[in-house]
Amino acid sequence: MTKTEKNVETTEAEIKNTKKSKSTQAKEQTIAAKKITALKDFADKNGIKGLEYIQINENNLLINTKLLIEGQVLPLFVVVNNTVYTYIQAHLVTITAEKQAETLKYLNELNNEFNMLKYSVNPQGNVVLTFSVPSADDKFEPALIFALVDQLKVHLEDHFSGLMEKIWSKK
Repeated sequence: MTKTEKNVETTEAEIKNTKKSKSTQAKEQTIAAKKITALKDFADKNGIKGLEYIQINENNLLINTKLLIEGQVLPLFVVVNNTVYTYIQAHLVTITAEKQAETLKYLNELNNEFNMLKYSVNPQGNVVLTFSVPSADDKFEPALIFALVDQLKVHLEDHFSGLMEKIWSKK
């Protein structure tokens, strides 16, 4: 084999690897799209209204909706991406820096009591409740996601007033 033939062979191998890499990336990029399509189809089939579908970027898609908890309208997001995780997030309230220490203490108590949920405060001061749902790409269940949203709503109906009392207390 001549040097030129080796170079051509190497270049062809690089092209094949690049094509495989792009093909793999394209496949990965479609995982989030498949999840959001499955969620939309389930919602349509079951008459679930009030959902807004948003593409953050090619890898992150979300459903935006609202929860009515004790007279408060709370933003709720279902975030899908190219990982095995789907996230259900409710944004509960925005707190001041002065309230963060006491609020975080109570949120940690809730986190210890309800292991499947995670309460946190993001950099903007929003108290966020996150429910992480793992599933293999071929095992993604939209019905489970909507059932967990219902469970999250029940949880908030039971605990939202206690959280708000802790946040707004003068301690």
